[in-house]
Amino acid sequence: MAEALLSEKVYDWLMTSLLNRRLKPGDRLNRRQVAEEVGVSPAPALEAMLRLEAEGFLETVPRQGTLVRQIDAEEVRGQWLLREALEAQAARLYCGQSVIDQKAKLLRLARSADTSDSHTVQNWRAEIRFHRALIQLAGSTVLLHAFDRVMRHSLFHAVNELLPPPPKKRVSDIHEQLVTQLQTPNTEKADRIIRRHIQVRIQAAEKLLADS
Repeated sequence: MAEALLSEKVYDWLMTSLLNRRLKPGDRLNRRQVAEEVGVSPAPALEAMLRLEAEGFLETVPRQGTLVRQIDAEEVRGQWLLREALEAQAARLYCGQSVIDQKAKLLRLARSADTSDSHTVQNWRAEIRFHRALIQLAGSTVLLHAFDRVMRHSLFHAVNELLPPPPKKRVSDIHEQLVTQLQTPNTEKADRIIRRHIQVRIQAAEKLLADS
């Protein structure tokens, strides 16, 4: 197997471990132990760890080695601001006919997000699938990859209980409403709609961070 594929295998294993809390903030990682766990040599393990460090999940601390990075309030806020900027720009590109053309698919994803238990990671994943489908409509791989990076951080924050659960659904069918609202061809209006949707979540996150 090529070195790049081995590194990707280690990366996927580490990311899964981060998102299921097998690895938690403050845990120490040893590249030889990681390599042995995954069944590869130390070189691709180191490459994967350096990639995760560059993405902000790991950090190297003098005399301690490589640790799962501790999460602070500023980082959580920053990821939300990045998400808002990405989704608002994407909405300007996909609003209108693209949403109309994909309405059936979007509604299925919206209902999954609106009806799943809001106090579970599965609900976060359902919401991400819905919003990712919207981002895809923008037709920009750069925006899509940036969104994926931001949402990996959001999931990491969620599983470590540093984000509030999504608001209770069905009262207003939040995501189903978005599908209807984003059929507008007005880019300014679409920008405002998606920002308003995300800012509700930002306010909840701010409250949780203030209370913690």
